Amino acid sequence: MTPPEGGVSYARYAAPVSDVTVRAAPFEQEQDAVPAELLIEGALPNSCLELAAAEQERDGHFLTVRLRMRWPTSPNTGCEHFERP
Repeated sequence: MTPPEGGVSYARYAAPVSDVTVRAAPFEQEQDAVPAELLIEGALPNSCLELAAAEQERDGHFLTVRLRMRWPTSPNTGCEHFERP
């Protein structure tokens, strides 16, 4: 993730995700929790969008991951957003 440019405004959206794979480490009796790795696949819709944030929240055995993308909305960024007719 790249830091946002100074002086540029951004709109933020949920990033599209096409697939999630969970790989857990082997369980051991002494552990309270089992380490896990998430492999998240997706594609940004165009070259103006960038990954802006990855947030995770744990609630017991549940893990919520939020991926956010950003779109520059300032004039003269070359990424103006046009509505289709």
